[in-house]
Amino acid sequence: FGGHSDLLMGSITFRDIELRDRVRRVLRDLGIGVSPDEAALVLRGTETMAVRVAHVGRVAREMAERISAFPAVEKVLHPALADSPGHQLWKRDFSGSTGVFSVVMRSGCDAALNHALDSLKTFAIGASWGGTRSLVAPINPAGERGAAAWPHPGPVIRVSIGLEAEADLWDDLASVFGVPMP
Repeated sequence: FGGHSDLLMGSITFRDIELRDRVRRVLRDLGIGVSPDEAALVLRGTETMAVRVAHVGRVAREMAERISAFPAVEKVLHPALADSPGHQLWKRDFSGSTGVFSVVMRSGCDAALNHALDSLKTFAIGASWGGTRSLVAPINPAGERGAAAWPHPGPVIRVSIGLEAEADLWDDLASVFGVPMP
């Protein structure tokens, strides 16, 4: 809701009222609560939320579609793309999409990809999704999964689209995902 990467806020929902009361006491004892300034930042972000979400969703979907054509890209994981896991659920339940998606690269392009990430001009490297700034983050799902093995051997880049000019975003993404294959 904030949308400007300047606050951290959330909520905890409980079915068990006794557990809620225990957690509430702990949070109170730790001094964790919402200040008036934080509440004002959320209200400020709420005013522009619909415009921001529509923009980043549209731009991210267009970028995801374009990126999938690069030879170094094995798969783009974006729920609005027909070949993405969960697409049918997304299609059934949603009318728009997020600004965050992942790109699975083909195996063997690691060195060229690292060089391309170092040369980014518009995107920053980071993992604070949902702000005005576009971010990328190299991730390794294989090391994080426990229930099922990660099926892709190549590197993965997580992308979060912000509010910068689309042409600038595309120039950066084309330089990253257009890396030459060995």
